[in-house]
Amino acid sequence: MTAPAPPPVVATAELPEQDDPVIGQELIRVTMRDGSVQELRLHDYARLYALPGVYEQIVQKRLQCSPGLYEIYLTLDLLALGADDARALAARHATALACVAPVGDLAGKVPVPALMTAAGLLAPDALVAYMYDPAGAARDAVTPERWRRELGGDVQAVELRRERYVHRRTCSGGVCEMEAAVWRVRRPLSTP
Repeated sequence: MTAPAPPPVVATAELPEQDDPVIGQELIRVTMRDGSVQELRLHDYARLYALPGVYEQIVQKRLQCSPGLYEIYLTLDLLALGADDARALAARHATALACVAPVGDLAGKVPVPALMTAAGLLAPDALVAYMYDPAGAARDAVTPERWRRELGGDVQAVELRRERYVHRRTCSGGVCEMEAAVWRVRRPLSTP
């Protein structure tokens, strides 16, 4: 399956001059083709993703957060995933998942159950990489017990690596560090 062409850019976006706010609360000013202006925050994902090209302009180019490889780009709610979407994703037989938004149980993070739902759609033996904000959480909420609780008692989850890294730049050019974790998650083969 080839990736669909990216949608046309409908606006130009900028990060107005601002002190470094809490990660995700950065102000983005968007000027639409018709000249109207909208302001939103970086982690206001529903509005951000609804404006084609804005995420790429701000996050990938300006803040230098670019994984560099996307086959397809989907916007959907993993906590309210429809059966058709779940089947379509599972049918890809993906063997790896990378989540580059902070995962955790706190507000403003990708909920751990959303990560687990996505992981449950992978091939039975897969790698899951995600990041969390060590400054915003006392500890990583993802544990072997959490994998078993969310995906079933037969799941085997082994943490392979954990590393602090520069996730992106801040508005003022400083660094935003996060911690990445990589797990190997094995689930029993389902029987028809």
